[in-house]
Amino acid sequence: MNNREDNIDYYLRAYPYLLKWINQCFVCGNRGHKPEMPEQISPDGCASSRNIKKYLSALYVNELSICELCEQLTNLK
Repeated sequence: MNNREDNIDYYLRAYPYLLKWINQCFVCGNRGHKPEMPEQISPDGCASSRNIKKYLSALYVNELSICELCEQLTNLK
């Protein structure tokens, strides 16, 4: 793991309620934030959304939790 992955893992362990905004591809394991994640995701007004976007890009996954690239490579739709 690199430092960037360590940072996001630590952050998500500290705030597990944020996991609902994370997508992970079932095939390749790539992680990213849900594209529909709003700017404000915490009730207390903290910078959670900004912090997640700092470490993870948007990741689109289908109903089987497969990212677009893996879907194209495996023809799983």
